[in-house]
Amino acid sequence: MTDHIRPHIDQPAGGAQRRPQQRSIATRAAIVEAFAIAFDTAGYAATTMNDVVTAPNSLTKGSVYFHFASKEAIAQEFIDGWNSAVAQAFSGAAAAGGSIAEQLRAVFASLAERIDNDRSIRAGFKLTLDPSIDGAHASYRRWIDTTSDLVEGGIHSGSMSDTVMSRRLGWNLCSGFVGAVHSVSILREDLDLSARTADMLSSYLIGSAAEGKEQ
Repeated sequence: MTDHIRPHIDQPAGGAQRRPQQRSIATRAAIVEAFAIAFDTAGYAATTMNDVVTAPNSLTKGSVYFHFASKEAIAQEFIDGWNSAVAQAFSGAAAAGGSIAEQLRAVFASLAERIDNDRSIRAGFKLTLDPSIDGAHASYRRWIDTTSDLVEGGIHSGSMSDTVMSRRLGWNLCSGFVGAVHSVSILREDLDLSARTADMLSSYLIGSAAEGKEQ
């Protein structure tokens, strides 16, 4: 008879092996969530490992270091998430097509929505501006450069005016967006980031003659 080697009823084969893996996945998710809250509210420099593991989330230093080599490695996880959000925003806008102004609006509307609704993305965005994290500024620079490349395409195609303001548009849009995010975060009032972002886009695009020239 082979009954003695059959798995217990309702227990799939390999279940014992999967349970530790599921616990590991859940623990990693809890670590990411806890640090997202800490980085978003207190910032990178003010967040310590003790702050997070002593919070009521059942984490230990051992569990954190099992998944991440350092606090900076955790920060990089969030920065990578922000980088992915930026790449997705630009690829989505390009796939949708439309004028350069419409694509820029789509990019920043997507980023505003992600920051509003995903704390991890918001934390990653803020971390790209932290000078104490090695290389974080490169992510911010890449976002500006990608935005500027889109604007340059509009200038070269003749759909946007070739002016000093247009040449600065990528930098101005990104820095304006940074200001909008931080204003909403600091004031903590009933401010709509998406609406403020749309207002900012309109001001800069009209100023660079992008709207009138493409419509």
